Amino acid sequence: MPDRISSFAYSNFNAASSADGNIVAYTRDPYAGEGNGYELIVYNRATGEEIFVSRAPEDSDNPYTGGVIGDIAVSGNGRIVAFISDVPETTGEDDDGLPTNDYQDLYFYDTVTGETTRFAAAGEFDAFGDALPRIVEVGLSNDGARVVFLAQHEYGFPNQADVFVFDRNSGEVRQVNAPELNPCMNVEISADGSHVFFKTVGSGPLYVHDVAANRTIELPITVAGGGEGESLYGQSYSVSADGQFIAFTSIDEDWNQHVHVFDRQTGAIEAISDDLGLPRHYGVNPSISADGRFVVFSSNANNMSPWDNLDRGDIYIHDRRTGEVRLLTGGDDGTPALPGSYTAVISGDGKTVIIESTEDFDGSGDESGDVFQFANPFLDGGYGNEAPTAHDDSYAAGENDTLELDVLANDLDPDGDALTIVGVAGPAAAQGSLSIRPDGVIVYSPGWAMQALQEGETGTDSFTYTVRDAAGEQSTATVTITVTGANDAPVTNPDIVTVGEDGAQAVHAMQLLANDFDADAGDNLTIVGVAAPHRGSVAFDAASQSLVFTPGADFQYLRAGESATEMFSYTVRDSKGAEAAATIVVNVIGADDAPEAVADALAIEEDAVSQNLWNVFLANDRDADAGDTLTIVGVDTAGTRGSVAFDAVTRQLRYEASGFDALAPGETATDTFTYTIRDVSGALSTATATVTVTGTADGDGWTYGTEGDDRLEGAGGADRIRGLGGKDEMFGNGGDDELEGGAGHDLLVGGAGADILRGGADHDTLVGGLGDVLIDGGEGVDIGMLDFSGATDRIVFSAATNGAGTANVLGTQISGIERIDFVGGSGNDFISGGAGADTIDGGAGDDALIGYGNVDVLIGGAGNDLISTGDG
Repeated sequence: MPDRISSFAYSNFNAASSADGNIVAYTRDPYAGEGNGYELIVYNRATGEEIFVSRAPEDSDNPYTGGVIGDIAVSGNGRIVAFISDVPETTGEDDDGLPTNDYQDLYFYDTVTGETTRFAAAGEFDAFGDALPRIVEVGLSNDGARVVFLAQHEYGFPNQADVFVFDRNSGEVRQVNAPELNPCMNVEISADGSHVFFKTVGSGPLYVHDVAANRTIELPITVAGGGEGESLYGQSYSVSADGQFIAFTSIDEDWNQHVHVFDRQTGAIEAISDDLGLPRHYGVNPSISADGRFVVFSSNANNMSPWDNLDRGDIYIHDRRTGEVRLLTGGDDGTPALPGSYTAVISGDGKTVIIESTEDFDGSGDESGDVFQFANPFLDGGYGNEAPTAHDDSYAAGENDTLELDVLANDLDPDGDALTIVGVAGPAAAQGSLSIRPDGVIVYSPGWAMQALQEGETGTDSFTYTVRDAAGEQSTATVTITVTGANDAPVTNPDIVTVGEDGAQAVHAMQLLANDFDADAGDNLTIVGVAAPHRGSVAFDAASQSLVFTPGADFQYLRAGESATEMFSYTVRDSKGAEAAATIVVNVIGADDAPEAVADALAIEEDAVSQNLWNVFLANDRDADAGDTLTIVGVDTAGTRGSVAFDAVTRQLRYEASGFDALAPGETATDTFTYTIRDVSGALSTATATVTVTGTADGDGWTYGTEGDDRLEGAGGADRIRGLGGKDEMFGNGGDDELEGGAGHDLLVGGAGADILRGGADHDTLVGGLGDVLIDGGEGVDIGMLDFSGATDRIVFSAATNGAGTANVLGTQISGIERIDFVGGSGNDFISGGAGADTIDGGAGDDALIGYGNVDVLIGGAGNDLISTGDG
């Protein structure tokens, strides 16, 4: 039982449908006989809603003006409805601000937004100079973005009627037919918008225009076996979604009309309707499904079905897969007959058929024309589900491209079921990147296998995919992708080399490039440059492709076994000029560096002793190894005139300018000796010390200090030392020494031997030591310290050098001394001898002299003296 779509009386014509049959557009004439055009109604099959898109005026002074006129079209996705109207207020906005006109303009109704917009073919579209054309036919691509329309110069069949393509996205309008191909008629467009079809008036040929290539060719359609003069009839044809199949009407010499299908790929022509020998048979107005399987058409034959015995128009459907023909408007499918049906449109999915009929279908008495929707009996009439057909696809890609593949675009399901991709497999899935998006688009990237292609080289990748319909039936097709190679830059990896701090490391490109690679097969890599390191140096020879790294002085600080790292880069270029940088990591291993002893020089006067030269000599010596400590381990005095005192334990090194008495005062001589240093690793180095000796006066045999604070030491012999001014420290050391402090608070230490100590002016400290000692305190309060451990010593203590001192000597505290001589000064002295044979001279002043035991000699001198002889 068909569904009646039109719920309004009066004539209903010009039906069009979306690909799924859900959106149906048709026109009706609400004011029959007044010539004021038609109204456009859009019917939503899913909701049952009817929408008035354009209403005709109730009356018009111009019998050719008003309402919707001529062709209508619905995009395959049901979004856009295109129609032609000469009503200025069609858009509801006074023609969108365009000049009001009564010409046939093209309009677009959006079923989602409800908005109607006008493409102004009249006035604004000036394809004919001053002439204002009218649009009489229209067709839409599946998405409604590309439009084909026929524009006439004037009414009737003019001298010029041309075909145009309009891109609704870009706004571009382009004429399709060449000037000599006119007048044109019957325009169609493929679902993808890639091809436009049109005829010339009458029995002219059918043309196809490739939009992308902007090329038009005539289709070689020749109907055989139809009698002489049979040709493509000029009234109707229909094109499958991809433009491969064309259902058309031909007319023979007896004016019988037949429906055929032309295959553009093979050139084959297939008969669809058969008049079975009837005269004046009409098979007209064919409509073909998107996959080209089903063709519906109108025929007035009464012998194509057992139930058709009327000589009125009926609608038939032909299944090209089985060759079977069924009557839709007759009784063989259980529906009442609908004679007087001359126009039918099959939906793209082949499931539904929209029919216009003038029959009083429901007994309402209305025979002005109604629109009905039939289910395809081949799909809905007991034949069950049919499996989908997945068609192979071919694409092209660059090796680094990512493709979004709509492989379902050319796949078909006889039942019109939506298809779902349920799996992919093959080489591309394993070596490339292959995924299925929720919207059914396959995302493909060539992957690593195609990276080996050289620039411009091609390779083939492929995979299969499987589609499934709503009933679970499946079909598999193969996708073949031609991949064009691009040049890939080299890929580098770090290199590591090791070198000693005193060496040099040579590396050839073969070693460095061994871990670098280029994905392009056969590409050769070359080192074209080397960057300088921060430390060390590198030499690169492009011809030999070798480089040498030398650590140099920058790494001499490393101790034995220590390491340091340096990095530098080199640049690699492939055969096509692409470059990449790589890093070389150099591990430098330290070695022990011998110390470097540097020659030293000093100046000294004859017979003088230098300061401790240990640190002085080491100050300018060096060792490259960081942190190495240097030690003096030996002195060589072969050929040295002076003497060198060296003690490694106490870190003492002194030079004495002895042996230069022959030098006149101010005269100089040079002496040398060598010393050897050692680092912590045992490495040695020797340097020479050069001594400049300046002669001094040798007449009195004395060693003199200065007027400042001096430290003067004897050399162990019979030394004669005078401190002169200042606070001096004087050491006789061994031998019979004579020390004179001079002015200042002096310290005089005689040491072992028969010494004479004279303090001189100021407060002095005199230390006698072992042996015979003569101590003369001189002026000032002096302290005398004697070592009386020797039994045969003779000690003389004198305070009378200048007669101003005061001596206080208690000889009673002295024992075991052979003889002591005391000489007082000019002051008041108190002198007490010991038990030995003493000689006591009080000198000037009032003195007290006590002899004690043994045979003593007591001399009072000037002044009032007290003399006590003691027991001797």
